[in-house]
Amino acid sequence: MSLHTMRIEHTADTEENFTWMGKQVPAAAKLLAHAKVEVICYGCAAGGFIKGPEYDQEIIRTLKQQLKYPA
Repeated sequence: MSLHTMRIEHTADTEENFTWMGKQVPAAAKLLAHAKVEVICYGCAAGGFIKGPEYDQEIIRTLKQQLKYPA
């Protein structure tokens, strides 16, 4: 088993920054996918809190479409 991680730049807790981070998820996940990982997780509770529960589902849909990963 191996663990691959990637960090998205985060400098301040603002709605603008949380939205920006969410937009970086597909590119970060694409880099992780090169390692042929079985699971990709994005942990940002504040993004879901600010954007609502549908925000997490939106990120999942984007990753499934762009990377062809199962849910």
